[in-house]
Amino acid sequence: MPSHPSPRDADQVFQREWGAIRSSLLDLAASLDRIDRAEGDVLDPAEKERIERAIAELLDSGEQDRAERIQRLFSREYVREWRKRFAEGQSAAESAAEKSEARC
Repeated sequence: MPSHPSPRDADQVFQREWGAIRSSLLDLAASLDRIDRAEGDVLDPAEKERIERAIAELLDSGEQDRAERIQRLFSREYVREWRKRFAEGQSAAESAAEKSEARC
Protein backbone atom coordinates (compact mmCIF):
# COMPACT_ATOMS: atom_id res chain seq x y z
CA MET A 1 0.00 0.00 0.00
CA PRO A 2 1.52 3.37 -1.01
CA SER A 3 2.37 5.79 1.79
CA HIS A 4 1.01 8.72 -0.23
CA PRO A 5 -2.52 8.77 -1.62
CA SER A 6 -2.87 8.77 -5.38
CA PRO A 7 -3.91 12.09 -7.03
CA ARG A 8 -7.44 10.77 -7.44
CA ASP A 9 -7.63 9.92 -3.75
CA ALA A 10 -6.24 13.34 -2.85
CA ASP A 11 -8.88 14.96 -5.03
CA GLN A 12 -11.62 12.95 -3.34
CA VAL A 13 -10.36 14.04 0.08
CA PHE A 14 -10.08 17.64 -1.13
CA GLN A 15 -13.62 17.64 -2.53
CA ARG A 16 -14.97 16.14 0.69
CA GLU A 17 -13.10 18.66 2.91
CA TRP A 18 -13.40 21.78 0.75
CA GLY A 19 -16.53 23.18 2.38
CA ALA A 20 -15.23 22.71 5.93
CA ILE A 21 -11.86 24.23 5.01
CA ARG A 22 -13.55 27.22 3.38
CA SER A 23 -15.78 27.72 6.40
CA SER A 24 -12.87 27.51 8.84
CA LEU A 25 -10.85 30.01 6.83
CA LEU A 26 -13.76 32.46 6.74
CA ASP A 27 -14.24 32.09 10.51
CA LEU A 28 -10.54 32.71 11.08
CA ALA A 29 -10.47 35.74 8.78
CA ALA A 30 -13.55 37.21 10.49
CA SER A 31 -12.00 36.71 13.94
CA LEU A 32 -8.77 38.40 12.89
CA ASP A 33 -10.74 41.28 11.33
CA ARG A 34 -12.65 41.79 14.59
CA ILE A 35 -9.37 41.93 16.53
CA ASP A 36 -7.87 44.41 14.05
CA ARG A 37 -10.95 46.66 14.17
CA ALA A 38 -11.15 46.66 17.97
CA GLU A 39 -9.67 49.54 19.92
CA GLY A 40 -6.53 49.13 21.96
CA ASP A 41 -3.87 46.45 21.92
CA VAL A 42 -3.90 42.74 22.60
CA LEU A 43 -2.79 42.30 26.22
CA ASP A 44 -0.76 39.17 25.50
CA PRO A 45 1.15 39.72 22.26
CA ALA A 46 2.80 36.30 22.65
CA GLU A 47 -0.59 34.63 22.14
CA LYS A 48 -1.24 36.67 19.02
CA GLU A 49 2.23 35.79 17.77
CA ARG A 50 1.45 32.07 18.26
CA ILE A 51 -1.62 32.46 16.08
CA GLU A 52 0.49 34.13 13.40
CA ARG A 53 3.05 31.30 13.62
CA ALA A 54 0.23 28.75 13.31
CA ILE A 55 -1.00 30.46 10.15
CA ALA A 56 2.54 30.30 8.78
CA GLU A 57 2.60 26.57 9.56
CA LEU A 58 -0.58 26.15 7.51
CA LEU A 59 1.15 27.73 4.53
CA ASP A 60 4.13 25.36 4.76
CA SER A 61 2.97 22.94 2.08
CA GLY A 62 6.32 21.13 1.97
CA GLU A 63 5.72 19.50 5.33
CA GLN A 64 3.10 17.10 6.56
CA ASP A 65 1.70 16.86 10.09
CA ARG A 66 0.59 20.50 10.18
CA ALA A 67 -2.04 19.71 12.82
CA GLU A 68 0.59 18.22 15.12
CA ARG A 69 2.94 21.17 14.68
CA ILE A 70 0.16 23.65 15.35
CA GLN A 71 -1.03 21.69 18.39
CA ARG A 72 2.52 21.85 19.77
CA LEU A 73 2.51 25.64 19.39
CA PHE A 74 -0.45 25.86 21.73
CA SER A 75 0.56 23.09 24.15
CA ARG A 76 2.58 23.26 27.29
CA GLU A 77 5.91 21.53 27.38
CA TYR A 78 5.74 18.05 28.90
CA VAL A 79 7.00 17.94 32.47
CA ARG A 80 7.82 14.48 33.76
CA GLU A 81 6.89 15.42 37.35
CA TRP A 82 3.54 16.97 36.40
CA ARG A 83 1.58 14.85 38.88
CA LYS A 84 3.75 16.01 41.77
CA ARG A 85 3.55 19.64 40.66
CA PHE A 86 -0.20 19.36 40.22
CA ALA A 87 -0.59 17.89 43.71
CA GLU A 88 1.58 20.69 45.14
CA GLY A 89 -0.53 23.26 43.31
CA GLN A 90 -3.71 21.69 44.63
CA SER A 91 -2.33 21.73 48.19
CA ALA A 92 -1.41 25.40 47.87
CA ALA A 93 -4.86 26.23 46.49
CA GLU A 94 -6.56 24.29 49.28
CA SER A 95 -4.45 26.09 51.91
CA ALA A 96 -5.37 29.45 50.43
CA ALA A 97 -9.06 28.50 50.41
CA GLU A 98 -8.88 27.36 54.02
CA LYS A 99 -7.23 30.63 55.06
CA SER A 100 -9.88 32.57 53.20
CA GLU A 101 -12.67 30.61 54.91
CA ALA A 102 -11.07 31.11 58.32
CA ARG A 103 -11.17 34.90 57.83
CA CYS A 104 -14.93 34.84 57.23
